[in-house]
Amino acid sequence: MSEKEMHTDTEEDYRFLHSMLVEKKLHLLFKVRNVLLCVHDAIAQRDFDPSLPPAPDDALEEEDGAFKIVSLVKTKEPLGMTIRRNETTGAVVVARILRGGAADKSDLIHEGDELKEVNGVLLKNRKPEEILSILAQSPDSVTFTIIPAFAEESTSPCERKVQKETNVYPDRDPAVPCRDAALSFKRGEILQIVCMEDVNWWQACHLKDSSGRGGLIPSQQLQERDAKNRQRLVVLAGPNGVGLNELKKRLLLSDPDRFGVSVSRKSDCSQFHVHVCLLFIEYWRYKDHYYGTSLDSIHEVIAQGKVCLLDVHPSVSHVYTCGFKPYVVFVKPPCIEELRLTRRRAKSIRDKEDTTPTHIFAEEDFKDMIHMAEIMENQHGHLFDKVIVNGDMAVGLRELKADIERMLKAEVQWIPVVFWLH
Repeated sequence: MSEKEMHTDTEEDYRFLHSMLVEKKLHLLFKVRNVLLCVHDAIAQRDFDPSLPPAPDDALEEEDGAFKIVSLVKTKEPLGMTIRRNETTGAVVVARILRGGAADKSDLIHEGDELKEVNGVLLKNRKPEEILSILAQSPDSVTFTIIPAFAEESTSPCERKVQKETNVYPDRDPAVPCRDAALSFKRGEILQIVCMEDVNWWQACHLKDSSGRGGLIPSQQLQERDAKNRQRLVVLAGPNGVGLNELKKRLLLSDPDRFGVSVSRKSDCSQFHVHVCLLFIEYWRYKDHYYGTSLDSIHEVIAQGKVCLLDVHPSVSHVYTCGFKPYVVFVKPPCIEELRLTRRRAKSIRDKEDTTPTHIFAEEDFKDMIHMAEIMENQHGHLFDKVIVNGDMAVGLRELKADIERMLKAEVQWIPVVFWLH
């Protein structure tokens, strides 16, 4: 090979290398190589978590005693703790650690610990809202300066599981310590109780929730205490035409803040018949739906602190439970002579004031009403707390209202033992 040919080959190699070096694709390959090397080094050093800031040298003065500095990486999950301020000393203390949260998983923050600083900001005498604002401004991590509480013996984890019979919404309860930490659950759901240390508010999680994060639910003691203070269900029973709807209507209008009525609801016929029986106290079917008085609608009225008025047949067993503790008032018709007088007089008054069509009682209606009242009283009389003869509607209303007032004020209320059997 001549010297001229060698020189030509060298120039071609030079031009090829130069074109490769200026090519963008080659630079991208170098970047990918560098990234792969960085990932390899991180895996080799087990450097998976974000780096936390170094602990400050002047976190607290010496007179503050023993303290510790805890840094938590912020994620989408909540920190999982509630705080309270001591109104006397101004100290901010950890009130509760929620199971499954970041604070619980760290095992470095405990109930009773005093929070002195957050990200270098002193917390003494600060309101919880101000502290939440400081936490929200922390981009990647949160650093707490903590004076630990006295160590307590660790308790074994709770393994109790419960299934609720009603819908419960603790986040709507004004007494809940922290609404954001409350756990709502529906009828039939199974909960895992994870902490029962607090007397009034337990911690639980949904059994099917894989995260294991707990929330606050009312304890059994709190529910029993609330049940004692809850208003009883007032059941009005009587034969057709005796005036149950009119009594209920007038009682509700007389004091709407004290009395309430349940709302009829519907359910799809595709649901199992047994399921409908569990949802409704009484029901009827029309076309493709079931309609009736649901258990939840009664609980909602009682949860508002009102006396729920319900008119059902005394044979409906769903109301005779320790949860409702119904006060059953049997409204019976007067003698047939008084029925003829009062019902026709009431119709005459209604005709003058109201143009809507009204039911006209015949003689057979009066006899059937009295006969059905006798059957009800013979078969279910042992369940009646009060019997009212509804001759004159105004007199019957006054007697019913006065009797309910006495029942509500009574310190001791007798309940038939049959209620506790359901």
